[in-house]
Amino acid sequence: MVGRVAFVLAALMSLQVHAGEGDKNLSPALRYMLFAREAGLSHCGPGSSRGCSEFDSVLAAVRLSEPLNSQSTARLEELGVRFPGDESRSASGTLSALVPLDNVRSIAALPFVRGLEARFPAPQPDFEENYPEFIEAGAAWNAMDEDGLTVTGHGVTIGVIDGWVDHLHPAFFRADAGYFAWLDVDEDGKFSPGNDAVDVNGDGVGDEGEILLLLKAVVAWHGHDGDHVENDGETYDVSMDWLWVDWTGDGTRNAGAGLGFGEDTPAYGEPLFIGDDVNGNGMLDLHEKVIRLGTSKIETIYLPYTGDSYVRGANLVDYPRSLDKASHATMTVGLLAANDPSRQRLHGIAADADIVLADIETGFGQAYDPENTGSAYLEGLLWLADHGAQVVMHEYGSPFFEFGDGSSSLETAIDTVLEEKGVVSCTATHNFAGYNMHGIATAPAGGEVAFDIELSVYPEWYPTETFYGTIRWREPLAGIVMTLKSPEGKSWEMGEGGFEPAGEAPYMWYSGHDQSPRNTRMASFALYNSYMGDQFLASGHYTLTVQNSTDQDQEVDLFVGDQYGYLVTGTLNSHTTKKGTMAHPSTADSAISAGAFRANVDSWYDEIPQGELTFYSGQGPRIDGEIGLDVVGPSDGLAPWHEPLWHYPLFSYASGTSGSLPQVTGVVALMIQAVPELVPGEIKQRLWDNSVADDFTGALPNNQWGYGRLSAYRAVFGEPPWPNKAPVIALEFEAAVRKDQSFVLDASGSHDPDGTGEPLSLRWDVGYDGSWDWDFSPEMSLLLGPVPEPGLFQVLVEARDARGARALRLVNIQVLDEVWTPPEPEPQPEPVPDLVTSQDVGPEVALDAAADTVESAGEELSSAGCGCRTATRPGIPSGALALLCLMFVGLVVRRLTAAA
Repeated sequence: MVGRVAFVLAALMSLQVHAGEGDKNLSPALRYMLFAREAGLSHCGPGSSRGCSEFDSVLAAVRLSEPLNSQSTARLEELGVRFPGDESRSASGTLSALVPLDNVRSIAALPFVRGLEARFPAPQPDFEENYPEFIEAGAAWNAMDEDGLTVTGHGVTIGVIDGWVDHLHPAFFRADAGYFAWLDVDEDGKFSPGNDAVDVNGDGVGDEGEILLLLKAVVAWHGHDGDHVENDGETYDVSMDWLWVDWTGDGTRNAGAGLGFGEDTPAYGEPLFIGDDVNGNGMLDLHEKVIRLGTSKIETIYLPYTGDSYVRGANLVDYPRSLDKASHATMTVGLLAANDPSRQRLHGIAADADIVLADIETGFGQAYDPENTGSAYLEGLLWLADHGAQVVMHEYGSPFFEFGDGSSSLETAIDTVLEEKGVVSCTATHNFAGYNMHGIATAPAGGEVAFDIELSVYPEWYPTETFYGTIRWREPLAGIVMTLKSPEGKSWEMGEGGFEPAGEAPYMWYSGHDQSPRNTRMASFALYNSYMGDQFLASGHYTLTVQNSTDQDQEVDLFVGDQYGYLVTGTLNSHTTKKGTMAHPSTADSAISAGAFRANVDSWYDEIPQGELTFYSGQGPRIDGEIGLDVVGPSDGLAPWHEPLWHYPLFSYASGTSGSLPQVTGVVALMIQAVPELVPGEIKQRLWDNSVADDFTGALPNNQWGYGRLSAYRAVFGEPPWPNKAPVIALEFEAAVRKDQSFVLDASGSHDPDGTGEPLSLRWDVGYDGSWDWDFSPEMSLLLGPVPEPGLFQVLVEARDARGARALRLVNIQVLDEVWTPPEPEPQPEPVPDLVTSQDVGPEVALDAAADTVESAGEELSSAGCGCRTATRPGIPSGALALLCLMFVGLVVRRLTAAA
């Protein structure tokens, strides 16, 4: 080990002090990666716990000066450049490609290459449901689009850039694999998991292998006062929990290809169900059914590094599952699309949308290093735009080695995707405001300003292994020199040109000045004590002095961080501000940038008032003065989660702007569903125009809240939500009928409690099998029968008001095994005036029976004459209606005659 250390130190000291000018067409981050790789450093950049020497290639943005042709493509391939999935993707003259690090300089020197960019990984933050109320989401879900569908994301495809997702979590399957009756095996008159069964095979018997077991949706989170667990135990919560059948008998709900389940298996495993609580009483009643989960809401998962795709209906079940670690994407995808919005309380903001995911973690973990994922963002973005995504959610961000003025290859690609393909890009401002790591100060003309940075504040728990800094400024572009001084008295002067380590530890790498196409200047450095990371930087105060030799004052913007990607091991003690903490790529011109506020009472950050901006929410403006931040959403919705320490399906409070970004993205999906003709620029403007101001936000727009608090309803419909109560369904029908008898379901007494005077519309599911036999219609009654088989006959009716609020009612009718035989005819008296006969009654006469009872129709007929309302069956020809009506009236007359 001593010999190795001596060799590496000698190699470091032999490096040229000044960086070569040939590297200037490489981005600062890529230059540092090359240095860290060659030097064998333990950290490949902020947020990485491993070194660049552990992988050979990086997904880079290759900026071209001219379009590729066969000759230039061949030259790239000779240098080892390849395209994930053997497919070239580009935007605005920028190519996404897997580039060998050994050949980066040769590739950058090609005449048709303007430059190469790569990024560091984004650092990951630590981690009663009130968010729908705060953002007026419930009102949006109760409304409908122009096709009469609930506004829950129907028909919209959302693209997500994140890590691996637990695609077998029960929350990610649709309730579309059939309705099944449950059997009260223990005959106690109520549903009892573990005792009662589901009649999967339809034989009316609870066979072995049909017993319904309880799968709890446990809510668990870590608070300041310890761990919390809710909804555990043995009680069945129909609004949250799942039911399943243990085919293998091992007591565990098995799923996935590794356990023998295939792509054609509903929910990719043992049968999984949710309860259909039609009457909303919080229980699964005797005649309510269970619904089997079937189709995944995840359409495709793409691995940018390997080019592999896992596609629903083909091989999604084979997607590798990483049960030994937490899953950030399970939270973000769950906040978007979890569960059934009409039956389960904890569901996503756009729960009926489809998801396509670019997993920038799994493919890289298979081939290289699972933590250095930053360079996959461009590839993932372009792939999603090519594969149906209508809105893309970017779950990453960092301010280090970035200009932050909208000019990077990734930011340019975001704008190009928006312009050319109509894809909306939603980004997070991220969580850097939560750490004392950002400062803004003014260096006076001909003078200087100093920043005080304290490192290794907690040396026993969090020593500083590597210290990073990025300094940015605008005009003038020259005349700025920085000097960093350590507690031991060692100093480094950092001017126009970059340099690499020399001399004794601690070692400094410095990028020199870089200039963006938008005239932002940037300089970045990295300070470390040992290439292996086993020696730490000295505790104490480091001073960064900025000298300004120009004749005008100059504002400088500083980010400092450590190996964690934030500044966990230290603190910036001077000129600290949350202003300007929004991270790349939320700084893209066309990106919708989301901050975070607190919505839930029980969520982690209980020191923040409910409704207030979180302390970590990244703030504007951009380095060029643009606000940048667009809207602020709730950070702490209850979301599906995967945590290896827990063995059951979890929900937990989300946190960070990773919690708010899916809320904003989901609202954009609702907007796309409701108003599909909107273009990206119009969507952003509608978010601005329909955000909410209150005492927390102050006057808008501003750098903390952008244009205000997110409102789902206002963004979708352009007006404040109306208080809208669900319709009241009043049904009149016969509770028992003979199997040869026709009968009427009469809902004419139904009404809208809001008193709008607008008519209701109804639809009917005859047989209660989950398929609507008639779509919404203003007809208020339905003529049915005869029913060929005796037993329980069920009809589900749904009422909808003019603004989309809905209500359900389940009708249970007992069909008797009787056939009515008419009596022998008796002599009839001569007709007298005003006597109603079958010849006198037209097709408009209908039976009006009291709700849930069987009553005589004699008085109704004798008094109503022909003024009764028509009982119609949508879709039946008028002649058939007349015939059925005459048959029915004949039946009534025979009853009256018999009664006489």
